[in-house]
Amino acid sequence: MEQQTIKQHLTLEEKVDVFRNMFKGREDVFARRWYSRTSGKSGYQPVCRNEWDMKLCDKKKYKCTECPNRSFKPLEYEDIYRHGSSLIRRCKVAY
Repeated sequence: MEQQTIKQHLTLEEKVDVFRNMFKGREDVFARRWYSRTSGKSGYQPVCRNEWDMKLCDKKKYKCTECPNRSFKPLEYEDIYRHGSSLIRRCKVAY
């Protein structure tokens, strides 16, 4: 029986890969949390590539769900890194 080597310290890239494998879901779209100071409401909404693009995103004319230029952004390494960079740096996962 082979003995498995346990690595004490993972690189940031390896930690992102661990998180990607632990929390599987859709990769063609992901949600971002929002909060409204005026209403006090919060929630999650799919990330759109065109949000806040003055040529493609007219929030006064369309709700996001009705926008003809809606284009979901796929989940990428950078998104996971940004989301959990402080948590990932502190993570002590042995692999």
